[in-house]
Amino acid sequence: MTLNKEQIAQLYLFVEKKRVLWYDLQTELVDHLANKIEEEWEQNPSYSFDTALQKVYVSFGIFGFARIVREKEEQVRKQNRKLWIAEFKNLFVWPNLIKSVLLLFTIVLLNKVIPFKNLFLIGLIVIVAHSVVKIFYDRKNKKSNKKLLLIQHVYMPNILGTLYFQFWINFLNFTEDGTIINLPEYALIALIYIVTLSYIASYNVATKIYSKARMMYPEVFEIAN
Repeated sequence: MTLNKEQIAQLYLFVEKKRVLWYDLQTELVDHLANKIEEEWEQNPSYSFDTALQKVYVSFGIFGFARIVREKEEQVRKQNRKLWIAEFKNLFVWPNLIKSVLLLFTIVLLNKVIPFKNLFLIGLIVIVAHSVVKIFYDRKNKKSNKKLLLIQHVYMPNILGTLYFQFWINFLNFTEDGTIINLPEYALIALIYIVTLSYIASYNVATKIYSKARMMYPEVFEIAN
């Protein structure tokens, strides 16, 4: 005895009511529940769908799906963190190394022809632009009314970006020649460089993860398109 489409739809509603909000995780749990319910029916053919479902759900313990959700979220964070680190390292591997070196020379050159405050502002614009892109992706996904855990945390929570904002605030304490007290100019150039590379890595990771998500869950993006 197998589940029909209506019963599968009921399973999706069931796991969502149990506070599993991620569509990809919902799909995994629905597949698991469906298999276990069918196994239950083989042993107890007289069980109704609801009875079999409740018996299977009891096996998850008093916390239900909560532990699975936490573990899966942590797993995705670790996977995306590893992807980001790999992408960042890849920026220093041939032939990407050429682009990274050219970026550094560009920042140094711009520092020669643009007032340092303006150069620093350009870096700030990069961070703001990154945030806008993230919001765009998030809203695009929300249009489908389905959220994917797979595409969460695709942008590394960037401590460097936070420090960059803090340095920008410190512009209030700049001297007349546009330098920060006790902070060499080359250090800020290095900060601009590293922050820019980190966001390039974030963009590369996001592109790959969204491409994978579209292949695995095209139904999530149908309305968004």
